Amino acid sequence: MRRFLAAPLVVVTAIALGVVTGEARATPPDCDRTTALCTEPADAIGYGGAYTGHDEPSLLFYSNAAGSGATNFYTLQLPSDPKVLPNQSGTAGTWNFQLHPAFWLGMALCDNQSAPEFTHATCTPDSDTNIFDGTNPSGADYIGKHPGTAFLELQFYPPGWAPWPPGNSCDATKWCAAMAIFSFNQDQNTGTVNNADCLNTVGLEPVNFAFITKSGVPHAPPGPLDLTDASFTPSAATDLFMGSGDVLAIDIHDGAAGLTTIVHDLTTGQTGAMTASAANGFAQILYEPTSSKCHQAPYSFRPMYSTSSEHTRIPWAAHSFNVAFSDEIGHFEYCNAVTAEGRDCTSNGEPALDGDDTGCFSPALSLLVRIGGCIATDNDFDGVSYQPVWPGATPIAGRTRSTTRARSCSRARSSARARTTAASLSRPTCRGSKRPTSAVSAIGSPARTA
Repeated sequence: MRRFLAAPLVVVTAIALGVVTGEARATPPDCDRTTALCTEPADAIGYGGAYTGHDEPSLLFYSNAAGSGATNFYTLQLPSDPKVLPNQSGTAGTWNFQLHPAFWLGMALCDNQSAPEFTHATCTPDSDTNIFDGTNPSGADYIGKHPGTAFLELQFYPPGWAPWPPGNSCDATKWCAAMAIFSFNQDQNTGTVNNADCLNTVGLEPVNFAFITKSGVPHAPPGPLDLTDASFTPSAATDLFMGSGDVLAIDIHDGAAGLTTIVHDLTTGQTGAMTASAANGFAQILYEPTSSKCHQAPYSFRPMYSTSSEHTRIPWAAHSFNVAFSDEIGHFEYCNAVTAEGRDCTSNGEPALDGDDTGCFSPALSLLVRIGGCIATDNDFDGVSYQPVWPGATPIAGRTRSTTRARSCSRARSSARARTTAASLSRPTCRGSKRPTSAVSAIGSPARTA
C-alpha cells in the first residue's frame, strides 16, 4: 500500500476520477490505479516503489490580500480544436482530448474529518488561523497539527472522444465541467488509515462529485457513499454544456450555504452553478479507523483560508497548492486494438507494449473522433502531450496542432464574501497557456493574484 508519511508534511495536487461500473452504486475512483485522475498525495510513489504520479503544469496565485484565498473570479476562453480530425496513425490533427483529459481551477477547503487528522475540531473557514506550516513536530505551528483539509478542483472536460463514464468527454462537440472535492482518509502523524469498509467503498481519497448544472442542483447524488452511475453521466438536459472558444466568467466564493462555483458562458448567455452544501447532498467521510462500517455525515464545504499566501496549502497533497490552475497532461496514447473497452491495448504500432498501455478504448466508443487510445498515466513520457503538437509549437511534418490554447484572466476579491465589483478586484492576469514542458509550477506574482 502507499508509503506512510514520517517526515514533515509537504504538499501538491492533481485531478481525479476513475472508471465506474454499471451497478446502481458507482465504484469509487481508485487513486492507486494509473487510469484515475486524482488529487496527487504527498506519498505518490505507490506499490513496490512504482511511479504513480503524472505531469500537471500549474499556475499558483499568491497574495496576502484578505479574501484572495476564499473568493476568486476568472475570465477564461475554452480551447478550440483544429478542423482536421486526428487519425489513428497520428499524422493529422491533434485535439484537446489528446493533450489533456481535463484542466482545473483549485482551492483549499475545510474538512475536519480529512488528513492530517490531528484534530476533528470544527474548522474555522476563510481564516488564516488555519495556517500551520512549521517543520518542528514540537512547534505549535507544526504542519502535522493542521486542521483537516479537502481540495476543490473545478474540472473542465474536452469533447469529441470516449464518453463519461468511463471516458472523459461529455459530448461530441461541447465541453462540460464538474465540481470535484477530494479528501484524504489517513492520519499523517501516525500513518493510520480509515477502516477497511471505507477503503473498500470510497477509497483512500473519497470524492464528492457533481457536474455543473443549469439549476445549481446536482442531477444525481454527489456524496462519496451515495455516488451512482448517474453521478458520473453528464446530461445535456440538466448540465451546462459549452462550446469550444466560448468565453467564460467563473466565480468561486464562499456563499451562504457553502462553497459556490458559478460559470457564466458569456458567448451563449447560459449560466451553470454548483454549491458544495449539505442541502445539495455533499458529505464528509468520517474518520473512524476502528469502526466496522464506513459512515458519512452531511457537510457544507467552505474555503480554508482568507489569503492565498505561500503559507497556505493542502498538507496531504504532493504540492503547495491552494488557489491554482492546472493542466492535466501525460495521459493519451494511440492504441489500434483493445482487449475490451477500458482495458488493455493489444496493438499500438510500436515494437512492444508497456505497462501504461491500459485504460484503452476503441474507435467504436468515441462520440466523434474515431480513433483508439489509452488514458492511463504515461509513465514513459512518449504520449501525444509530450510531442510538439501544442498550440504555438513547431509541428512535426504532416501533423496539425490544436488551433487555440486556453486563455484566462484571474482576479481576487478584496473580501471573502464580497460581491464582485470593479473597485474590489485586483489587477487581472491575462495570459495564454504555454506549451507544458515539465510539472514545475509557475508562480503567480502577488500583484497579479487570484
